[in-house]
Amino acid sequence: MLSKLYNDLLLQIKSNKYDFLRFDLIKQDQIKNLAVQLTAKYDTVIIIGFGASCLNIRALLSMKAVTTKRLIYLDNLDQLAIDKKLAVVNLDKAVFFSLSRSGNTNETYLLTKYVLEVLHVPSQNVYVTVPFSNNLLYNLAKSFGANCLEHDNVSSGRFGIISNASLLPAAIAGVDVGKVVAAASQKISDIILDGSIVNSGEVDSRSDRATPINNRRALSDDVTNFSSIDYNICEIAAYYLNQYSLNRHMLVMFNYSYQLDGLCRWQQQITAESLGKNGFGITPIIAKGTFDQHSQLQLYLEGPDDKFYKIITNNKENSEIARSLAAHANNIYNALVQVKRPVMLENFVHIDEYAIIDQIIHTMFSTMLIANYLKIDPFNQPSVDQYKKI
Repeated sequence: MLSKLYNDLLLQIKSNKYDFLRFDLIKQDQIKNLAVQLTAKYDTVIIIGFGASCLNIRALLSMKAVTTKRLIYLDNLDQLAIDKKLAVVNLDKAVFFSLSRSGNTNETYLLTKYVLEVLHVPSQNVYVTVPFSNNLLYNLAKSFGANCLEHDNVSSGRFGIISNASLLPAAIAGVDVGKVVAAASQKISDIILDGSIVNSGEVDSRSDRATPINNRRALSDDVTNFSSIDYNICEIAAYYLNQYSLNRHMLVMFNYSYQLDGLCRWQQQITAESLGKNGFGITPIIAKGTFDQHSQLQLYLEGPDDKFYKIITNNKENSEIARSLAAHANNIYNALVQVKRPVMLENFVHIDEYAIIDQIIHTMFSTMLIANYLKIDPFNQPSVDQYKKI
């Protein structure tokens, strides 16, 4: 069943059904040129956005261990938190990006208005990325003389991570746009031409369960211990569905790499919002290693067997602290295996544009495949949209 659905998905991708995979439409030269100008002028990048408008950028910035600019996210309406973040910033040396796929996101509108009207940030410092139409943010930007950039406005915000809207702020912070687009295009090409995921060496495999996509097989319903991402999209989808059928409805992502926090947050959103429909849903929980070993691990080892796990590590550093962190991650993995908890281990050998793109494509396609199997739409969020109208 999954094999047929996967073949159908490949045909849809090949026919350019999904606008968020049209990487040939990325305006690379314009992004690079504007990024050069803004990089020379500003020392801080401030993102105003909610949901995918913010999380897409956070995920892309997982590519960089150190960003070339200070990054600040205004992603909630807590006045104290907002003022505390901005108190340490020279607003004249900060560039603001306000992003909304609809242009009518209430929180984004209020924060952008606050920046322009109350804080009196110079309008030339503010870039509002929205559809060029009659919407709240576009009209606000025009009334204050702020810069307007046209949003890609693809069919799904969280799937439109590799987009002009997300890449410009990421480029100013040091992400190589050319490498991102090249990596994404190559990954799609590999999938279409070979019917397989070509492992480009970003992740170290410690498992014999890795199989090429042309040797598809469903996982058994037994507890399965994966290690690494060197396994195919069908297996990922089957693994998630099997765990759900065994009444494990929660996925705990134990992240031992601070650099990958943004990627985990994006994966959390895409799993929750894309699949949480019609009574189905996998609840993604982010646990931070080693911090949450001291607050959650007891539950995971001796509590109810209603979760499955993913341990995320990055062994690129070779300091005493880094070696200790890796040892902790390995010990937690082994402890979960010992008590027969289903667990995957993703060990990044290095992190760059290509490694993160691998993860992004894996996540998107496995999510789409699960949704197709369940006959749900992974791209919408009807209940959230209804709530926004209240």
